[in-house]
Amino acid sequence: MVVDADGRGLRQVVGLGPRPKQEIGSITAIRWSPDGTSLAYATWGDSFGTDQIYVTGVDGAGQRLIAGPPKKASGYLSLFGWTIDGRRVIYSYTVGEPLGLKYTGPSYLRTASADGAGTVKVVTEDAVIDASWTANGSILYVRHCISRPCQLALRNPATGVSRPLTHFRQWCCHEGEWDSLAFMRRPKSRDIVYTHGRSIYEFSPTTNRTRTVRALRCPRRRCRPLEDEVYLAGITTNGRFALIEFYDENSLSLSKLTREYRLDLRTRALTRIHLATADPAEIYLP
Repeated sequence: MVVDADGRGLRQVVGLGPRPKQEIGSITAIRWSPDGTSLAYATWGDSFGTDQIYVTGVDGAGQRLIAGPPKKASGYLSLFGWTIDGRRVIYSYTVGEPLGLKYTGPSYLRTASADGAGTVKVVTEDAVIDASWTANGSILYVRHCISRPCQLALRNPATGVSRPLTHFRQWCCHEGEWDSLAFMRRPKSRDIVYTHGRSIYEFSPTTNRTRTVRALRCPRRRCRPLEDEVYLAGITTNGRFALIEFYDENSLSLSKLTREYRLDLRTRALTRIHLATADPAEIYLP
């Protein structure tokens, strides 16, 4: 559905057709094109993976399938967004089951033409969790996260070489657990803000240096690396503030599972706020 900014004009763009009763059909990972005229979205068929990726106009016209999993293959698709020029959609196909206890891999990071004309393979990793195109044509993406800690990497399209921007070390008993790393480009600068564990970092491509903006305290006497997580929900358009949510994974009280903060990226000041929704995936700052 789309709606005008004043809350009027609510209208349906697309809808799923009939499905077997044992499947749960849904539309997810909706992404606006840079010019605001089109939407990319993924359809989720059941608990084992994404069915297909589509592109459509905001009025529902011109709907077209641009990506789907290989036939007779066990895997899933992840939709990340668009290239800067709005001509292609960025996604990955990963071998295995997203909810399975055993991850197989690898992940194939790809782009598909918005008109459905063709697909290009960009890079292959053991896992690709997120990806975004930069203005100069480089690709910023998150790799590993399954058998090793997440790493933020930058791929040069001219050389085809990826270099890690982070170097998180392996810790005990990580295998079989999910790691995570969320990143966003800071508006009005080239800097990249990302979170890992209980810490928020900022990487400067100009100086090639990383600074720790803020590290949240362990809410218990002892914390293992993967027990808690800071989620980066958005950065204000002036680049000054970041909206984050802190997950206390070991909390016995549901009221303490998440805590929301506004982080001043300049002064590092942290201010507690209260959001109208408990789902950070539904929070986007303008």
